[in-house]
Amino acid sequence: MINGTQNPVVGNNEIYQYSDSLDIFNSSNATYVWNIWKKKQGKWVNITAKPPKMGQKVSFKFGEKVIGEEFKLEVFKAIPKFGSDDFDAKSVGEIIVIPASSKITKITKVELLYVDDTKGSTFSFMEKLRAKANCVGLFGNELVFTLWEDDAEKSGHNSKNLFIDSKKGKINSKGFAIVEFTLSKALMHKAMQGEADTKQLEFYVTVEYFKNNKHATENVNINNPFPKPQKSVATKQQAPAKAKGSPAASKPVSKKEEKGIWNRLSEGASKLGGEIHDYAEAKAKAIFDQLPTIISEDIVSSTKVDSIPDSSKSEEKCPRCTKLTEAELTAVFPGLKETSLITEVVTSFNEYCKKFNVNTCTLKAHFFAQSKQESGDSLTPAINGENMNYNIAALKSTGFKNVSSSYLFGGKTGIEMANDLGRKKDEGALSIDRQIKIANFVYGLDPKAKSLGNKAPADNKSLNENDNEGWRFRGRGMLQIKGRYNYSTIQTHVNKVVGKQFLDIKEGRKYDGKLTATEALLSGLGDWDLHKMHSVAKVGVTEDACRNVIKIINSATKSKTKRIANLIGGTWYEDDKNTNTSHVVKEKDSMKFIFRVKECKLLNIVDDKVKGDDDGVLNKMKKIADEHHTYKQETNHLRTDDSEDGLANLDCSEFVSRYLYELGITSSIIYMTTDSMKTEKAFRNVIGNNNIDFVAGSDGENFTPERGDIFVWRRSDAGHTGIVYSYDSSTDVVTILEAIGNVERLAKKIKLKMVDIGELEIPELLNIPD
Repeated sequence: MINGTQNPVVGNNEIYQYSDSLDIFNSSNATYVWNIWKKKQGKWVNITAKPPKMGQKVSFKFGEKVIGEEFKLEVFKAIPKFGSDDFDAKSVGEIIVIPASSKITKITKVELLYVDDTKGSTFSFMEKLRAKANCVGLFGNELVFTLWEDDAEKSGHNSKNLFIDSKKGKINSKGFAIVEFTLSKALMHKAMQGEADTKQLEFYVTVEYFKNNKHATENVNINNPFPKPQKSVATKQQAPAKAKGSPAASKPVSKKEEKGIWNRLSEGASKLGGEIHDYAEAKAKAIFDQLPTIISEDIVSSTKVDSIPDSSKSEEKCPRCTKLTEAELTAVFPGLKETSLITEVVTSFNEYCKKFNVNTCTLKAHFFAQSKQESGDSLTPAINGENMNYNIAALKSTGFKNVSSSYLFGGKTGIEMANDLGRKKDEGALSIDRQIKIANFVYGLDPKAKSLGNKAPADNKSLNENDNEGWRFRGRGMLQIKGRYNYSTIQTHVNKVVGKQFLDIKEGRKYDGKLTATEALLSGLGDWDLHKMHSVAKVGVTEDACRNVIKIINSATKSKTKRIANLIGGTWYEDDKNTNTSHVVKEKDSMKFIFRVKECKLLNIVDDKVKGDDDGVLNKMKKIADEHHTYKQETNHLRTDDSEDGLANLDCSEFVSRYLYELGITSSIIYMTTDSMKTEKAFRNVIGNNNIDFVAGSDGENFTPERGDIFVWRRSDAGHTGIVYSYDSSTDVVTILEAIGNVERLAKKIKLKMVDIGELEIPELLNIPD
């Protein structure tokens, strides 16, 4: 028997519980697995998201787009077979549910977020503030967001209560609207009022919904976005009326209204006859000395692995999230053969991973993707220290700051020093004493020594280990920390987190001194946690998330493509130049695969909605095509704008460019036309990489395309391109996704066996390498 409402209110987490009268105490050790079905054209279609919800008690949240539609929740009881890993599973109950609208449309709350979508209360003037309004029953409507400073103690209009900015946001199918405010605008406004040395301000974001959606148009002065303030005229401004029976009618006046803050959007709404239906507010502060959140402003979900949420927000935990196995470790580091080292690393990781925020499958994948690059396949540099066995050419090309003709060391330039110290042609491996000198040169002499916190010798030329700290504090640990400053601060952080004086590395290691396996691990975990790499990694196992981790660990590295390939698999290039030799990390060797991220049972209750059957990039593109956007050949910024406005008008090559962006083939939406897609060389040139190939034989009559291929044809004055969605071999029919002037052709089936018609050429096909 399933207990729960058959008419769940959209936007609410509704609880459903299966009661097993024959096994009240679950003596059979059963697992309960929930499936959700949606009725489409009279048939039940299974739309269960992976992983499914499990347990006798679960919650579901339905979005506004499915109001009135019919769903079926079905629970299966899986009992383990004796002496086997298999289960006997059978359906034990089901309930029909039809989501209903909330009785009262309202704004439930306003959240102020950093750019990484974590909640914030203290912001930097140098970052963007994301204001998120959560609503019920308002899908498709617009809200007015107002950012204003609260600088006067008393109520009523006061010049110190400063209007900063206002924007409109549209409520999406998930029931929320988000707008972004640039907080540096507040500083400029203050400066215009003669307050040039603003250290801190407190501000509100007020969100209002006006009945009948009557809003004034937002005007923008392009030439001067911060016009000189005009002298105020003493006129009494009328606050917008509250709609009768609305949520706003039962609330006290908003802080915005109380303080007399007016702006063109809310004022205009009142003049147009709009009435406030509801409002909500949130308060925070901005500080001049606060550092901005470290993350790119536009985090795009990868198509390779769905985003995995923070474990602290989940109701159910994945058993693998906080556990590392010896098999996983040896898969990450195949050159690690010493059993005692393997056991020590695994044991220590499982003891400390929660404390240092490497406690989900996603975070493990990111941590070890970086560790593999920093410490190789055997962890030797992590324990023994960075290998300084450089030949002359390698020493000159590493990018070490001191290896430069701009700096002198005892009368020799950095280039001359490299020629003296590097391994000569036909010379064997360098002795430890020679390697010490190289490390002391590149890390122990100023100017590099100073940036690492190392104390340079008085003459800034001695390479003797007793005078120089470069070798002692060279790269060590799983993330290769360098310099006295990092050794000391990471030791302090680790010991603070574990609650005891456990790690002792602040004096580095002299001569052939090594770290233990646990010290190597903890130095890496400490670096990861101290610099909050987890805050950007938790977004998901995606290229964008990996790039944001790289920005923290080493933004200047020439191994970005390899680190990304370590994480998700794929091609990487030596020195990150796609003209250099390329290599491939097979998916089975990627951290995504090793840590089974796709199977992680961590549930995303932040977006815990019923998911449809539109998973995958191709289905996403099909959804865009099915929405019948206006066909238009844009020539301005909207052609490459990843927004609703950018999607409003599409042409064929823009449609394909968005497909490449969603796949991660390009890092942004590229401005391109079919003229730049005619050949493999031209296509590669316009997208800026070699991750697309001409399919040999695709211009033949008997060629069979594959799902995901791109077709292109071009003549002197026209061209067309699209995406192969499917191929039915029984009817020899290809289904194409395309943006075309005649909307009726969007759903048209195009015969595979194409022939020349007049000047039209047989389409060329291009595909994306695995």
